[in-house]
Amino acid sequence: MNHRMNMTIGLGSSILLVTFWSGAFAYVGSDPVITPQSCNFTTVTAEFGPDGSIRYNLMGNCNGTPITGQMAYGTNQQMAEKFYYRGAQISTKATCPADPWISGAACEDQQVSAKGADPGSLLYQSAPLSLRVGGAAQLFQRAHANAAHPKPPGPPVNTKAIMRAGFNTVKKATVSWLGPDQQGTYGPYLDFIVEARPQHAEGAAWTKIGGIKRHAAPNYQLVVQFPPAPQGTAGWELRTCSTTVFTRTCTGPIIPEGASFADRIDRLPSGSQPGTLPTGKNAIDSQQLPAKAFSAPIQSSPSAAGKAALNPQPLPPKALSVQPITPKSSRFGSIMLRGIPEGETPPAEGSPADTTPAEVPPADEKPAP
Repeated sequence: MNHRMNMTIGLGSSILLVTFWSGAFAYVGSDPVITPQSCNFTTVTAEFGPDGSIRYNLMGNCNGTPITGQMAYGTNQQMAEKFYYRGAQISTKATCPADPWISGAACEDQQVSAKGADPGSLLYQSAPLSLRVGGAAQLFQRAHANAAHPKPPGPPVNTKAIMRAGFNTVKKATVSWLGPDQQGTYGPYLDFIVEARPQHAEGAAWTKIGGIKRHAAPNYQLVVQFPPAPQGTAGWELRTCSTTVFTRTCTGPIIPEGASFADRIDRLPSGSQPGTLPTGKNAIDSQQLPAKAFSAPIQSSPSAAGKAALNPQPLPPKALSVQPITPKSSRFGSIMLRGIPEGETPPAEGSPADTTPAEVPPADEKPAP
């Protein structure tokens, strides 16, 4: 049966919250009791994470029995340690303003837990417990100085930069790339930055003009704005870099491409071809186009009214119909058309097809028998 007990012990100005478990575990004999005086650490190693966090690993013995442990301090100011001794596990957690194994900073909000063992006097020790062991501080200092760093990240993949069309002097570009591989010779990455320098300025300093945090999707896109180009230069070139807190790996310099004409205009509806009018929902009303687009030659054809008609069919809108010109009257008399004597019909209206039968000259009459 497992028992759980919570104890709150006053320790100076801080409150120590202790939680421990005791019960049957796979070991023989009485519960192991650990005290700092009974332990000796022989090896301590350390390794940094890409975000600057650090993890320690130790080996030693307590009361002549092997003990191992893992300690960690993160960028969120959280400290944690675990010890494994004779099948039991003892853990501590706390909040520290700096790495306590290196700075010796005091920690707050301490929690201690034990599984399969009586923590004994460890309940009354301040975290981290590993620093209570004689000579441990020097071991941690040496381990920190020789801590392994993560592998540098790989460079961003398929970096492209397209200049954005604009109507002012501010130059912007859309930069896109893919996250690098994290296997083999490459390590993990945290963030990305975009840097710029004048074109072909070998040895010139790179200036950061944008950055983006790592996310779950493999593809990245960022709009950046260039500073005013130095006088006498052809513009800017840029590069993208994958970064950790320790290092960065960058692509080679690239020159942004100009936006294509297709990117500067509105795209036609799906299925449309350049130079054609869209149909269906996007069709253009013929009333909105000039009459010239629907003009057609006027041809003479016999009709009852003797009026001209448009050809071909169908007829255009009424607003675009062509009406024959006829003389108009006013209070000053008839309006004469230039170059046409009074009483005559304009040539366009006086076609043979519109001549009445009375105007056709009679055929030669033969004398009556």
